Amino acid sequence: MANSQADAALAVLARRFAQWRSTRVRGERIPTSLWSEAAVLARELGVCRVAQVLRLDYYKLKRLAAEARPPRSNASQEPSSPSPHFIELPPPSAPSRQQVVVELENAIGDKLRIQVSGQTLDVESLAAKFWGRE
Repeated sequence: MANSQADAALAVLARRFAQWRSTRVRGERIPTSLWSEAAVLARELGVCRVAQVLRLDYYKLKRLAAEARPPRSNASQEPSSPSPHFIELPPPSAPSRQQVVVELENAIGDKLRIQVSGQTLDVESLAAKFWGRE
């Protein structure tokens, strides 16, 4: 989902939360369907931002976002585990004995660590691919 689409989805969800809050009975819990939609958006836009906009408990949203899976297009499909993503790195331009360690973490806590010896590394491109911006 593109950021502008995710922003629009967050605005729509904020209106749904406001509507639910205006009609709820005191002490009534937030419906699971609203939590689920918030968790999916938190995976896209970040937990902190979604929690602030929707006025939700950051830690509960973070836990739900880690468990959330994007909606499937066909309900009859079997759930699948996420497939690993491989990024092809360009060959080194000149031999080097330098050792490079890159550690990345995204908004929901996924981590990537790469240790490379004797190669050049395009960290900017690698980070963009890991964070889904490319």
